[in-house]
Amino acid sequence: MERENAPVGPGDVVALVDGSFFMHRTYHLAASGDPARNLRPSDGFPNGAIRKFCERLLGFLEAGFGGTRPSHLGIFFDHSRRSHRSELFPGYKANRPEPPADLEALKPLFRDAVRAFGYGCIEAENYEADDLIATYATAASARGAHVLMVGSDKDLLQLVGPTVFAFDFEYGVPGRSGYRPARLFDAAAVAAAWEGTPPERLGDVLALMGDQTDNVPGVPGIGMKTAAKLVAEYGDLETLLANADAIKQPGRRDALLAHAETARLSRRLVELERNAPMPVPLDDLLLGWPDPDVLFPFVNAMEFSWLGRKLGQLYQVEASSYPSDPRFAAPVAESGAAGLQALRYDAVLPAEGAPPFASDTAHCAVSAMPLSMAHIDGWLRFDFRSPDLRAEPGQGHEGWKIHVSVDPRRVAAAWDAILPIVAEARLQAKVAGPTLVGRLGDSSHRQAGKMLVLYAETAPDVGRWRAVLTRVEEALDKAGVTPGPRVAGDRPVRGSAYLQRRADRGRDGRYVTGPAAYNPFGWADPFEEIAVEGRSRRDAREDALRCMDLVVPGWRLDHAGMSWAGNDEEAAALTAKAMSVAGLDAIHEATAVWIEELDPAAVASGWHDVMEVRRAAEIGAVVRASFPEGAVRFSVRPRVSGEQPPEVRLRFGDEALLAAAAEVLPGLFGAPGGPASRIENGVLAIPYAGWIHRAPTLDAPQVLRVRQLIDPEGALPRVDLGAPGPAPR
Repeated sequence: MERENAPVGPGDVVALVDGSFFMHRTYHLAASGDPARNLRPSDGFPNGAIRKFCERLLGFLEAGFGGTRPSHLGIFFDHSRRSHRSELFPGYKANRPEPPADLEALKPLFRDAVRAFGYGCIEAENYEADDLIATYATAASARGAHVLMVGSDKDLLQLVGPTVFAFDFEYGVPGRSGYRPARLFDAAAVAAAWEGTPPERLGDVLALMGDQTDNVPGVPGIGMKTAAKLVAEYGDLETLLANADAIKQPGRRDALLAHAETARLSRRLVELERNAPMPVPLDDLLLGWPDPDVLFPFVNAMEFSWLGRKLGQLYQVEASSYPSDPRFAAPVAESGAAGLQALRYDAVLPAEGAPPFASDTAHCAVSAMPLSMAHIDGWLRFDFRSPDLRAEPGQGHEGWKIHVSVDPRRVAAAWDAILPIVAEARLQAKVAGPTLVGRLGDSSHRQAGKMLVLYAETAPDVGRWRAVLTRVEEALDKAGVTPGPRVAGDRPVRGSAYLQRRADRGRDGRYVTGPAAYNPFGWADPFEEIAVEGRSRRDAREDALRCMDLVVPGWRLDHAGMSWAGNDEEAAALTAKAMSVAGLDAIHEATAVWIEELDPAAVASGWHDVMEVRRAAEIGAVVRASFPEGAVRFSVRPRVSGEQPPEVRLRFGDEALLAAAAEVLPGLFGAPGGPASRIENGVLAIPYAGWIHRAPTLDAPQVLRVRQLIDPEGALPRVDLGAPGPAPR
């Protein structure tokens, strides 16, 4: 947006920010943070430091500095590592290591960020940022304006005066080592921090003590306290050096006499240039709101979703309504009509009888190879990620998956509808081929509905995926694609008719299938924060019925609600109890269980908890029946969180039996990579993995395996399986 410049004068506050300082600070903050948050989602570009820098820039605009919002603002950078000081002393800053290569590569982007926010971005060849700040501060102060220098360089404190102040932000975490509160320096504060030295004499103190960071030599053996004392006594550096032979302390006297020229050189090195070029006129630093037509395209190109939402709230617009600036965006795949036509469903199907194939285009890998998981084949796989982000051949995917459930007759239409979105977002995806569609289209199949899969990261960016999934939902609805049933083991994306998620593989490559596959390894679930505005599911009640029918077959739906009839009262009681634990208000009477007020959303989200409690109870019953009568009692502790799965809890009266059970049972149904089994107060608590869910109920071989693990010799007397046992609690 256009801003009219106004001459700087009395009443104005001119903020002069050391951009090089903040560039280095944000770079190191990003490097010490979560690596997943430092990469642009689409191509893995390391944008974390730029993101933190932009958050600082927004803070300058919103909150100012220590509660003061300036009228004018400029951000200053070192032009290069060399300056006019290097000509005075070739060793100046020569002790510093070369900056990291990735920081060097990012430096132009820091400047682009400043320009995107509309701030003055100022640098000049042969001058450091401090020199430019000193020049602008002198000019603004001469006009009667107040000046606020922002940074942590002690050299700037030489400039502090009646209308010139220095400010440094809070650093670190209160209570932790290295923490430093925000600081505002006037002349009194400078004197308090520097042993009584006023700002105008600080250069003399700095020259005497030297500076290891900048390789300013100073005078050996003289530190801050001694330097401040000498300057206070003699008035300035030249007077001190002229009277050095009169100093009583021989060490100080000899050092000053021997290094007098070094002290004078150091004084010139720490002196700030107050007459440097001014590449941007002072009046042009007027602070105003950035031009959204410049700012939003930059933010979108860098894929700063949180910052886009924050700015969108301030401007009362949707950040996504602005394009991405192609100068800063990730290289875009050739996703025009001609390029994507070749990747439509019918176009990539292999000819009948043709062998599996794999081919790479410039921007996409496509294959129809069987997946490296038993019982699933015939997938068409697409990989739009940049080559350096692709998994090595043979590695399993680690992270979250989004399952897109559609009518099996509409798989081709579904893929063709979301293909442009998948390509633009640079995702990895797979689509069921015709053979697999036939199998997964069977409602009795335990993975029915899983027709398309979008792969997310281990730690997905919420803003990015909210935008992607919203577009996918809209594209499927617009294409008239009918939703399919919920996928067993998934949790739905809120508001969606098509989308569900799971994270079924651990870091060690182990994999959990079936109804317990939602999140057996306890990944943080960012999709809890995501909701889309999807179409209304006309078959919501039938979908809820199917969820429960996968847990315990035999459920039916009528005008009164959903009901189930068990074989006996114990089975009905167990089912009702499991539903109650899962938060479903079930009614139990004799052998029947029913829900009068059917809430499809509650059923869809709670059915896997029903399954876990019920199956854990079944296992506990088999274990109890495998020991002598009265030797063990069992109970079930339901799921507490993703990190604390359900537990089968076995109480033994005999310590030898307890030790034997603790040795063999955890290996059968303990959670791989999850919490370990434990013994507490005579109770063996075994976290339940859920891998054993391969049929609606435990089958005879599974029961036999449990018994053989407990008693391989067959020496223990059995308990009648038909005898009633305790219900889980």
